[in-house]
Amino acid sequence: MMVAGSSLPFRDGISILVRKRIGAFEKGYRQNMVFLGQSGVGKSRLLAGLYQDLGGCPGLIPMYVPADTADLEQFAERWMGALLTGLFFSQEVKCPVTLSSLMSAADPIIPRSTARMRHLKRSIRRGKVSLLLKDLFSLPSMVACEVNKQVVLMIDDFEALSRLPHPDPYQLLGKQIMTDKHTMYLMTSSYSEQAKMILHEKLSLLFGNFEIVNLKPFTFDALIRFMSAHLMRFTFSKQQIRFLIRMTNGILWYLERIVDQLKSLLGEYESTAGDTRTKMIPTDIFFTAFQRELTPGDGRTSAAFQHRLDSCGRMGKNDAAFAKALMAVASGHRKQINIAAYIAKRGSETKGILQKLAAEGMVNKCGSLYMLADPMFRFWLKEVYQRSMTIYSPDQSVLKKGLHQALMAESQDLQEEDEREIVFRVETLFKTFRGDKVNLNNKRWVMPQFSEITSLPGNGRVYPLFAKTHNQRWLCHVIPSPVIEEDVACFTEDVRKYRKNLQQKLIVALSGIDQNAKLSAQEARIQVWDLRDLNMLLDLYDLPKLILVSDDEIHFARSVKPDADEGVTATGHSAVKEKHLDHDSLKVVP
Repeated sequence: MMVAGSSLPFRDGISILVRKRIGAFEKGYRQNMVFLGQSGVGKSRLLAGLYQDLGGCPGLIPMYVPADTADLEQFAERWMGALLTGLFFSQEVKCPVTLSSLMSAADPIIPRSTARMRHLKRSIRRGKVSLLLKDLFSLPSMVACEVNKQVVLMIDDFEALSRLPHPDPYQLLGKQIMTDKHTMYLMTSSYSEQAKMILHEKLSLLFGNFEIVNLKPFTFDALIRFMSAHLMRFTFSKQQIRFLIRMTNGILWYLERIVDQLKSLLGEYESTAGDTRTKMIPTDIFFTAFQRELTPGDGRTSAAFQHRLDSCGRMGKNDAAFAKALMAVASGHRKQINIAAYIAKRGSETKGILQKLAAEGMVNKCGSLYMLADPMFRFWLKEVYQRSMTIYSPDQSVLKKGLHQALMAESQDLQEEDEREIVFRVETLFKTFRGDKVNLNNKRWVMPQFSEITSLPGNGRVYPLFAKTHNQRWLCHVIPSPVIEEDVACFTEDVRKYRKNLQQKLIVALSGIDQNAKLSAQEARIQVWDLRDLNMLLDLYDLPKLILVSDDEIHFARSVKPDADEGVTATGHSAVKEKHLDHDSLKVVP
C-alpha cells in the first residue's frame, strides 16, 4: 500500500485521492488520472512527490517521463531510462545514470525487456516509427510481467506527445492503455482545453478512461500556511497577504521564488538586527523581494517571463506583433478592435495573432474579450518590459527604483480599493461593461453598457443595485453572508415592486449559497454569481479582485490543520470523470 508521505504539502485533498486510486490499482481496479492546471501551479511537483512516495511500495514501479522532448530518439531514451530507473528505485537499489549502464545492470532481472530495448535503440534510425512507438509504449507492461509488479507511469505535459513523428501517437497510446492492465497512467497538462479535447477524441476508451483532477492555485488559508511554514519567525500583515494573493494568484512556483528572496533578505536583516523573536516582515524588505525577483538578471521569475516572451518568435514571421499584442492585453485592451489599433494591424491579422497566442496559453479568450490571467506576468510586462524599452543606459538602478515604486503604488491602490464598500465595487464593475459578450459558468452573457446604475437602500444584510439601458433592466442583490432561502424570498419581493419586466435578476453570493436557496433561485429564474465568478469578471475588466479576509481569519489559517479538500476542484463527467473538490474563490470559510 502507498505510504503516507510528506511530499505533497498543502495538497492533502489530492494526496488522499491519489493514494486511494493507487491503493485500488494494487487490488486490481485501475483508474487513470489527468492533472490539469495553469503553468506553475505545481503539477510537476505533484508527480515528483508521488514518485518519492512510491519508493515505499515494493510492488509498484514508478516511472516519470516528461513528454516535451527534442526528438524521437531523446524521447525513446527517456522512456526506457525512466522505466529502468523506476525499477531500481522500487527495489531501493542505487542505480546507474546512463542508459547503457542501466540496461547492463538490469540484464539479470529483466533479460527479455532489456533485449527489446536494445533492439529498439538499433531501430530508431531505420524510420519505422509506428512499430517503434508501439513497442516503446508496451515496454512498461513487459517489465511489469517479467518482475511480477505493477507500473505507475507518470507523463508530464502529455499533450506534447503530438510532436512525435507519427500521424496519431494517441491512437497507439490508447490501444496500449486499453489492453495493459499492469500500468496505471498519471498525466499532466498546462493546456486544459487541448488536453480535454485529446481525452475526449483520442483517449475516451472502453477500458481505461481518465479521471480529470483540476489543480487550482493555493486557496487563501493554504497560502498563509505555506508562507508561515517557510518563514516561521516572521509574520505578514493583512495587506502583505492580500498583495501576495493578488500578485501570485496562489501559484506555487511564484510563492517559492518570493520565499527564497525573503529568506535571503531577512537573513541579512536578522544578522544586522540581532533579534530572532517573531516579528512582522518590514515593508521595504517585502517589496524588495518582489523587485529582485522581477528584475532582469536578478530573479528567476523575470528570466521565465523573458523566455515566455521570446517564445513569441516561434509563432510566426512577425514576432514583434505577438509581443505587442501581449503588451496591449496587459495594458487593459480587451477587445480585438482595440488590440488591432494598439499593434497597428488589420482586424484579420490581429485575429490570427490572438488565436495563436490563445492556442499557446499566452492569453485567455473569454467571449469577445481577451485577458492575461497571470497577474504577475501582467505586472512584469507593464512595469519591467515596457519600462526597460524607454531606459537608454545600461544602468539598472533606474529600472529597479522605478519597479520598487511601482510595487508600492500597486499595493497602495489595492489597499484603497479594499477599503471601499463591496456594493460600490460591484457598481464600478457594472460601469465598465460595454456590451461585451462574456462566457461565465458555461453561459454566454451580454454585459450591457448601462446608462444608469443606482445603489438602493439595503437592510444591513442585502445591498441592492439597479441598472438599466434603453431596453435592459437589471436588479442585483449583493449579499456578503451565506445566502439562505429568506434572501431569495426577499429578492422575489423586490422584483414585484417593478412594473416593467426585468431582463436580468442577479444575486452576488459572496459567501456561497445553501442548496435550498439555490433551488429557490433557479425556480424564480434568478442568476447567481459566487465570489469566484465575481473575481473572474473583476480580473477580466482589469479591476482588483475582491478578497474577504479579517485578522481572525489570518490567525485561523496560520493555525488550522490542512483540509482534506485543499487544492483540488469536483463535478461529474460522462466519458471522462472530472474532479473539483474545492473552488478557487479567494475567501476563507472557518
